[in-house]
Amino acid sequence: MDTGFTLKHENPKSRANCLSKLFFTWMLPLFYKGTQRGLEVIDLYKTLNCDMSAHVGDKLEKKLGPGSKPCKAKAYNPPV
Repeated sequence: MDTGFTLKHENPKSRANCLSKLFFTWMLPLFYKGTQRGLEVIDLYKTLNCDMSAHVGDKLEKKLGPGSKPCKAKAYNPPV
């Protein structure tokens, strides 16, 4: 899905230290903006490569792959 808008801000999590990641302090600037005014698209950060939908979808498919074979054989669609 291409919205025609490119995010300009680099994701601060990519350069955050362990404690900052643990306590989500890398998100404080975004939280502050959200309390001062409503967040807009220009306030959002770029997505990290490990969070891209293709990467996450592939991991999910690998995890669900063996478990979905019995369902396919029985033509059963499990609720998601």
